[in-house]
Amino acid sequence: GAAEEKRLRQAGQVVVRRWLNQSLLACWSVWLGAVADSHLDTNDRLMQDAFSTVEATNIVLDRAKQVSLATMQVQELEREEASRERENLSGVLEESTRACAQLQERCMNLEAEQASVEASAAMVVELE
Repeated sequence: GAAEEKRLRQAGQVVVRRWLNQSLLACWSVWLGAVADSHLDTNDRLMQDAFSTVEATNIVLDRAKQVSLATMQVQELEREEASRERENLSGVLEESTRACAQLQERCMNLEAEQASVEASAAMVVELE
């Protein structure tokens, strides 16, 4: 009777306690899983953002390298062009110097011819 009923009641309470504990553990497990999944999703998004930032930084660095290289190439071309300009101007100066020397020589020859003509004219005048 009574002892058996008490024992069954205690056994039922044990079963109910176990069921409640298991249910509570299951709820906690589901909640913790949801929180962990949320954190994992956040971590995944943060990692993706970090990778995107790294990729963007690499792109900017590549562009900066390209600009730097292009700048150096432009400077090299400008130096080469300036060197060619100097060579051209040097050549023009040499040609001008030669032309001046030739003109001076012609002037001296003309002066000599003029003196010779004047001397001949003076002789002709004296002979007359």
